[in-house]
Amino acid sequence: VTADHGLVDIQSDCSYGLHLNHPLLNCLKALPSGEPRTPHFHIKDGKIAEFKQHWSEMVGDEMILVNQHEAACLKLFGTDRFSHMAKKRFGDLIGIAIKPIVIDCLSDSNNEQKMIGRHGGMMPEEVRIPVLLFNGD
Repeated sequence: VTADHGLVDIQSDCSYGLHLNHPLLNCLKALPSGEPRTPHFHIKDGKIAEFKQHWSEMVGDEMILVNQHEAACLKLFGTDRFSHMAKKRFGDLIGIAIKPIVIDCLSDSNNEQKMIGRHGGMMPEEVRIPVLLFNGD
C-alpha cells in the first residue's frame, strides 16, 4: 500500500496572489499554468531578467526557480527527457515551493484561498511517500 502524495497546510498570509495589475504578469505570454506550488511560466522575449527581479521581490527564497533544462537534469518530473509537448506545456521557468506558500492567479483582491491543504512542492511532507509492505506470512 502506498500513498499518492503528501500535503502541506498553507496559511492565508502565505498565498501570493497575482492580481491583474501585478508587474510579474507583464513579463508573461499567458497566466501561469501548473500547480500553485509548482507554477510554470511562459516568459515574453527579452523579459526573463525583469521576471526574475519581480519574482525575487515577491517570494524571496520561499520558492526556487528553475528552467526546463535544470528541471530535467534534477529529474523533477521523471527520468525521461521532456517530450516536445511537455516542453511547450512546462514553459520557460518553473517555480518550486520549498516552504509552505502558493502562487495563486486571482482576478481581484477580494478572492480568498479556499483550499488549505496543497501539494506539488518539495517539502518533506510532500515528497516522502509512505509504503506498507506485507509478505503474506
